[in-house]
Parts: sequence; C-alpha cells; structure tokens
Amino acid sequence: MFFHASGISPAFGNAGFFQKMAAEHLPLAIDRFLGEAKRLTALLDNRLSTQDFVCGDAYTIADMAHFGWFWRSAFVGIDLATTPHVARWYQNMANRPAVIKAIEKIQGLAPAA
Repeated sequence: MFFHASGISPAFGNAGFFQKMAAEHLPLAIDRFLGEAKRLTALLDNRLSTQDFVCGDAYTIADMAHFGWFWRSAFVGIDLATTPHVARWYQNMANRPAVIKAIEKIQGLAPAA
C-alpha cells in the first residue's frame, strides 16, 4: 500500500492531469510524471513476473488499490501491452466477479457520452 500511496497514485494522477486537464501545457511536468508512471509500471511488471498478485500468492487490498489506476491507464498514457505481467495481472483482476460488478456500478453512475 505504501508503493501505491507514495508512487502509483501520485504519478498516475499527475501524469493524467498534466496531459489532459491542466490549463497550460507543461512538457516538463508531463515528462516527469508520465516517466515516473512508466517506471513504476515496469517495477510492478518485474514483481509480477514471479508472482500472481502484487504481494505474492494471495489477492490483497494492494491488488484492489492498484487495479483502480490501471483500469484508467488510458487516462495516464500507459499501454499495458508493453508490460506483459501487468497485463496478465490486470486481466485476472478484471475477470473477478466482484470487480466486474463494481465496474458495472461505476459505469452506471457516469455513462459514456
């Protein structure tokens, strides 16, 4: 959870914000946060190369927390095809019945335009 709270969440949030929402185009900020998001995704990919879940062999709150940002990876500019172990983990998470149900509820609150 420390990796998520101190790394994934701020890097992903800021990368997406500076690319898509900032009033001014700031290449330095975009490069900094997108680069960090990609670096952290590569670290996670390395970790997931030897285990099924973020913290080992069991599904934990860390998987739930990370999934939220990876579900919105397009907002950040992260292509999961470049990290095969993260892509596998993501697909396993997305196929969980509770995750499917949660995504359906979220999409019901804010349908695509």
